[in-house]
Amino acid sequence: MFLFGGNNYAKTVQVSDPHAENAEKTYSPLYCLNMKTFAWTQIKTRGDIVLPRDEHSAVVDEPNSQMLVFGGFQEGERTNDTLIYNLKTNVWTKVKLPDNAPRPCPRSGHAAVVFNNSMYVFGGKADNSVKLNDLWAFNIQSQAWTRVNPVDEVRPETRSGHTACLYENFILIFGGIFEVTRELNDVYAYSLAQKRWIVLSQDSGSPVKRKTVTKDGLRDLSPKLRESTPLKDSTNVEATSSHKPRGKSMSASKSMGARRVQTARGARSRKQSPGKEANAGNNNHKN
Repeated sequence: MFLFGGNNYAKTVQVSDPHAENAEKTYSPLYCLNMKTFAWTQIKTRGDIVLPRDEHSAVVDEPNSQMLVFGGFQEGERTNDTLIYNLKTNVWTKVKLPDNAPRPCPRSGHAAVVFNNSMYVFGGKADNSVKLNDLWAFNIQSQAWTRVNPVDEVRPETRSGHTACLYENFILIFGGIFEVTRELNDVYAYSLAQKRWIVLSQDSGSPVKRKTVTKDGLRDLSPKLRESTPLKDSTNVEATSSHKPRGKSMSASKSMGARRVQTARGARSRKQSPGKEANAGNNNHKN
């Protein structure tokens, strides 16, 4: 596991750069955790000097043995630069784009995944804390950015601080912060094949139907699903098993048990004194 960036930590080192104004540069160290020995090691990196940053995204491009870092806070300002770290050569490279090339705006608190030789970046927080819900793709081979435009009007709400992961050819987005007083608890999936957003889970009372994803497309299963979020599902389970239904079921069990006891006692008495049973029957008939 690789650890890069974050708050409250940076190092100042001597850099042998004859063109630098001073020989001291501040950089953000890179650490590696050995998953067998659970020992941390600081990696000696080469290449471009990478400044400290936080609230960035970092994803691994496994086929090309490299890690891609995008955006975040750098020297107190949001940035939109892209860094590539080669896991084999330990070399950092800053991606240099033409001045007029398209690119995402500077942001922090976004999320990213890698799929099919591209890094996808969603959402985040721009300058003046403006929340975003745009989706961008960075082609790893051509090192070019392209904004992804879905085919319909369905979009997740703007957010930052959310999570993203990849499942087959779907980008899954969960939660995040919509504003200071409102945190989100929804799940969206972006179909990279169909180029559309799919609502998988929303707050209770949402008019949007939830759908499940199958290999042959989309199938609407909203009648079979609860109209609630994962956190509220646990509350609903407790609510449906409240004391009233449980009390009814216990009372029914007690009454049935009492009837069984009475039946068993009646059977024993009939077996022991058939004459009394006949007399009792005659008396009941007269009454």
